[in-house]
Amino acid sequence: MKPYDYKNRKGEKAMSWQDFYDYCVDLAKKVEGYDAELIIGIARGGLYPATQLSHLTQKEFIPVKLSRRVNDVVVRDQPVWSLKPPKEVNGKKVLLVDEITDTGDTLLIAKQEILEMGAKEVKTATIFAHSHAKSKPDYVALVTDKLIINPWDSKILKNGKLIKNPEYDIHTNGSIPAAIPTNYAYFEVTVKILLNKGGKILALTTAGGFLDFPGGRIDQTEVEMPFAEVLKREIAEELGEDIKFEVNNLAFVTRRQYTKNGQVYRTLAIFYEAQYISGEIILSDEHTVGEWVNPTDLLSKNIKYATPDEEEQLKTFFAKV
Repeated sequence: MKPYDYKNRKGEKAMSWQDFYDYCVDLAKKVEGYDAELIIGIARGGLYPATQLSHLTQKEFIPVKLSRRVNDVVVRDQPVWSLKPPKEVNGKKVLLVDEITDTGDTLLIAKQEILEMGAKEVKTATIFAHSHAKSKPDYVALVTDKLIINPWDSKILKNGKLIKNPEYDIHTNGSIPAAIPTNYAYFEVTVKILLNKGGKILALTTAGGFLDFPGGRIDQTEVEMPFAEVLKREIAEELGEDIKFEVNNLAFVTRRQYTKNGQVYRTLAIFYEAQYISGEIILSDEHTVGEWVNPTDLLSKNIKYATPDEEEQLKTFFAKV
């Protein structure tokens, strides 16, 4: 199961600050016998229980950061370090703390790093753990497959007002919101650009050899964000943060679909014309090739298109250019 795969959650559990404290007390009782010399908390969510455990057990606490997120948006398939463990772990018994074990990847990566830095022993602890986690923590307050709504991020500030965190709002009960009739088709939404530089278009190639263009799916927290802002994030991820461009007219809308882990996903792809301004292109691992090509070259019969519908839309559009 992939991280943040909310559709597989079974109901929801809203945790109050009192619930949080009670779970931390329960967790502190479980870890007491381990007698850790140092507590390491994984930012951001793991800092809440790690700090509370530090108070309850009177142990030293140091934060680290290992995450799939940037600005609260999931942008990576695997967690990446932005603040590694300190040298103080060397020779010590360490308690590694996070708020929840989902896939278990974050704890595994962090534990291995701390051991390689010379820690005598590392044990892991989380408030919650899902039953499908590949690696279970050594200590956990509650195993549940419910969607946990934390008190520290249940709401966000927007335009001076506190509103329910859209990430929880969309995935309440781990499924498509009940307001959407089940007989309606459900599409993910992708925004992409036909990036023009001196009359040439930036064409990308996927690992499967298919023609692609810069852009990607709208994340849970971007449902009310202008498409141009979504594209800024996507282009930074796929082409590098130095790329500057200007979004122009809507080009066309098409449909895509792909299969992952045996499940079919359908996507509505919205294409915009865009003008390259500046910046060096640095491809992410999502694409194997990126090159500037003449629009007429994209009409070739040898190109592998994502879908017949997209092929027709692209050829119709470029025939007019």
